[in-house]
Order: sequence, then structure tokens, then C-alpha cells
Amino acid sequence: MKLSSRKLDRHYSPELELTGMIDVVFLLLVFFIATASFIRTEREMPSSIRFQSTGSSTVNEDLERAVVYVSKNGTQAYYRVGRRTFSDPSTLEAFLAANFRNSPEGAFIYVSDGVAFRWVAAAMHACREAGLESISYVPTQN
Repeated sequence: MKLSSRKLDRHYSPELELTGMIDVVFLLLVFFIATASFIRTEREMPSSIRFQSTGSSTVNEDLERAVVYVSKNGTQAYYRVGRRTFSDPSTLEAFLAANFRNSPEGAFIYVSDGVAFRWVAAAMHACREAGLESISYVPTQN
């Protein structure tokens, strides 16, 4: 019984068309490279907080950070460090340079809501000129 007039080709091997698959793989590769983030995330960045084990608790100023509060009174800004209040960034800089010898530890700058950026920049500049290396900006809402 003969079903077909053609002879069966016993050496036939199926072929896959890979052109479309290669195009898709290439486009996925380009997409993942273009959307990859090559910057370090915040959790991978080193902390600016350093610990010293001196063995004595009498040296308190090694653990202190300069905390500068920037607020405004009407149209004028003022800077507060502890109980001291300054209206001029140069006097703030002199105070920080004289009283905070822990320059690698840095400073925190807390900024009240509505304070102009120029006053914040002046406080950051005063901290940097006083020798404080690490400056953290902290906006607050009143």
C-alpha cells in the first residue's frame, strides 16, 4: 500500500530560524544596559560617623557634632548652635572653628520651613570654612 508518491527523505533535519531570537536578545541586552544604575546606593556608601574607643568617658567633645539651626525672623535669618544665636555667617564660622575641634565628624544643619536657600548656603559655607568636613542638610517643618 503506497500512501504517497514522494519518497520519504530520511536524512531531513529540522532547522530553527534564529534571526528573530537574536534580535530580541540583543534588544533586551541594550535595554538592561541602558536602564542599569551604575551609582552606589545609599546603603553602600560609607558612613561619616566614626567611633573611637578611647577607654575614658571624660573626653566628651570627640563625640559632639556641630548642630546648626537655621531659622528666619521676618526677613532676616539667624543661626543657632546650642544656646548661642548668630545673625552673621562669619561669626558663626568663628564660633564653629573655636568650639568644635572634631572636624572629621562634621555638622548637621537643620533648616526651618520657608528659609531662603542663600542663608542655608551661607551656613554650609561657614561650616566648611570652620574645618567641618561632613555636612548633613536636614529640612524641618514647623
